[in-house]
Amino acid sequence: MAFGYLERTWRSGSLERAKWPPGNLKPALWQLAAMVVLGATACCAQTQLSGPLASKKVLILDAHDFGASASAEIDQGLLSALHDAGVSNSGLHFEFLDLRRNPDPRYRDALTAILRLKYESTKFDLVVAVAPPSLSVVLDDPHGRHPLFEGVPVIGVAILDDRISSTKEHPLILITDHTDVRATVKMALDLLPRTEHILVVCGVSEYNRQIELEAAPALREWAGRLDISWLNNLPLDDMLRAVSKAPPHSFVLYLGVTADVAGRTYVPTDVAETVGKVSAAPVFGISDTYVRMGLVGGFVKDYTEEGREAGRVAVRILKGDLTLLPAPPPIRAPNLELFDWRQMKRWGLDETRLPKGSVVENRPVTIWSQHPWYVIGTATFTVLESLLFGALWLDMRRRMRVQAELQRTQSLLQAILDGAPDFIFLKDRECRMVMANPAMLRAIGKPAEQVLGKTSRECFDDPELGRAIFEHDFRILETGVAESVEETVPGPGGLRILLSTKSPYRDPEGRTIGIIGVSRDITERKRA
Repeated sequence: MAFGYLERTWRSGSLERAKWPPGNLKPALWQLAAMVVLGATACCAQTQLSGPLASKKVLILDAHDFGASASAEIDQGLLSALHDAGVSNSGLHFEFLDLRRNPDPRYRDALTAILRLKYESTKFDLVVAVAPPSLSVVLDDPHGRHPLFEGVPVIGVAILDDRISSTKEHPLILITDHTDVRATVKMALDLLPRTEHILVVCGVSEYNRQIELEAAPALREWAGRLDISWLNNLPLDDMLRAVSKAPPHSFVLYLGVTADVAGRTYVPTDVAETVGKVSAAPVFGISDTYVRMGLVGGFVKDYTEEGREAGRVAVRILKGDLTLLPAPPPIRAPNLELFDWRQMKRWGLDETRLPKGSVVENRPVTIWSQHPWYVIGTATFTVLESLLFGALWLDMRRRMRVQAELQRTQSLLQAILDGAPDFIFLKDRECRMVMANPAMLRAIGKPAEQVLGKTSRECFDDPELGRAIFEHDFRILETGVAESVEETVPGPGGLRILLSTKSPYRDPEGRTIGIIGVSRDITERKRA
């Protein structure tokens, strides 16, 4: 949304932020009142902590408005260190002073008066001033009045000038920024060795001029062989036009724009986003907040780590470490080699040319990069599952073949049983009929349900006949020897003489489990 707003207003020629209205204090006072309420609201969320630091009170003065990118990262690092050490949320007081957008001295006077009134009965253990304007509110009083928070140690964070010293009213510790333009330019030239032009985008505010004073000597190293164009003598609209028409073999160095020569004020990260979008050449920056708005990268200020460093120093002071006071040397926050993968690909830059240890953000997230062991485990499980499935499939195919062969054999056997003229039967160890083919059922004149599951004594009405057949069956079961015998059985056409051959039916282990019999009707042969 920030880019859309900036691009629309750039094209309409009205890209600027509202300035302090010199003739009317009411809008600023309303803004200040809202800011004070917001600062008080930040203290409402409390956590139940105990320990030596739980009762400490810390005032955090931020020169910017709430949500400014650099301030948000500094606050994140600062709060992380304070919370880890046991400082309670109820002891933290935030004030977002919004001094960049309201530089009028009357606003500062009103702000100082409100801070005096609001905290006149509060005894702070530490004041943290984020950015030079907020530090100036604490240390400097143009009217010579009693200083704010007298005797309270002050930590200045994101300070460019390391020559600021402690006063008798305020022991001071500085966490200083370091703008290493030379390292950023060298990285850019390593990625773009055919570079011929550098376009430098920079504003004209006091902060911008401090950055320019640091950057200019570093750029002189390449002045003899590269065309270096400073665009800070142009309004922002013209700067944007210039970078949108950047010549071949060039890159843009963005140092930040909080105000331009036309007197308009801006949010530097919004301008960084717009420059990154409209530029015809790769854009490099000096701050992590700039790079994260769509620039290629650089050797940047790491504001989160700067906040952590301030937090670590704050914890030492709150614990009573007096070795840091009253006049310690400034502490320089470390810089970070930070690059954006999407911009690297946009401009076709070779990632292997980056310095060792560079942080590359916005790289496409892959499951392998985030959870390699899950990927290995899933792949292993998938392979094993595939092997198991394959084995089951082969076994199923084998079973299907066996079942098909068995079904074919059963069909063949059934066909033989159904078509055979002889009587074929099977009995179990109790001499009960288990199977009888149709020829046998027709011969004895009984349906299957009156025969199957019954012994010969139950099937025939003649007890003597039934007993004789049963005893013969039992003898074969006992001896395990096949026999042939003539048997006379009643049928629909009278008595029939059968030549029955009976053999023991054995299981795979050789145990006799029944009788297999085949009987042939020899009645006609006997009568002849």
